[in-house]
Amino acid sequence: MTDPARRVLLAAAATLPACGAMPQAAAPAGTVPAPTVRIGDRWRYQLIARPRERWLDEPTWEVVEVAPEIRMTVTSRRGGPVREERFASAWSALSEILYGASYDFAAPVPLLPSSVGGNGAGTGSTTYLDVGTGKRRRWTQQLSAGRRERVQVPAGAFDCLRVGRVVAYEHVDDNRMSATLSDTLWYAPEVNRWVQREWRGDYISAGRSGTDNAPEGTRGREDWLMWQLTAYVPTPVSR
Repeated sequence: MTDPARRVLLAAAATLPACGAMPQAAAPAGTVPAPTVRIGDRWRYQLIARPRERWLDEPTWEVVEVAPEIRMTVTSRRGGPVREERFASAWSALSEILYGASYDFAAPVPLLPSSVGGNGAGTGSTTYLDVGTGKRRRWTQQLSAGRRERVQVPAGAFDCLRVGRVVAYEHVDDNRMSATLSDTLWYAPEVNRWVQREWRGDYISAGRSGTDNAPEGTRGREDWLMWQLTAYVPTPVSR
């Protein structure tokens, strides 16, 4: 990782507020099983815009392939085209759509620590493809985990491993400099995925004309969004 990228990551971790969560009590300590997925597994989430708690959508993720990679369709309750996410393993992303665009990574980007059962931390760098320009843009993240929490979502209460991810990346909008994301997910072994996930971000305006007309040096805010599980439908296991 370059020194500038490291400085941006450290600054983001220090200055971005932690994503909020529902009231929680500590979950029992112990080993957290690694996720396993099968074709046909489905997760449905309500998508909420914070801080006003405005309902936006209720998308469904469904596993349609597990080898040579995990491929999932994402269907919006509000209609529109079916989208897709891809993972090298559960859950190490090759492409994601949660940050307002499609991010196709040059190398897998982990969303969980390599050792799910215990404390974990790590920093890594790759690039993603800006489909609008065909340019590859920088992506550096710092991942940390270890805290256990019990989380209440519409689908029920779950014992979770809380995982934090701070990202410093090159925004698709060249007017948005030093862009960062603060992403928190609550992974529940019971559903083999996160039951709650929340991210927000910011950037510094370059002060040029375009989609961002803020004065130079102004700190702007990205969306602040939360996903909460409303239903989990696993594929029946053959006996």
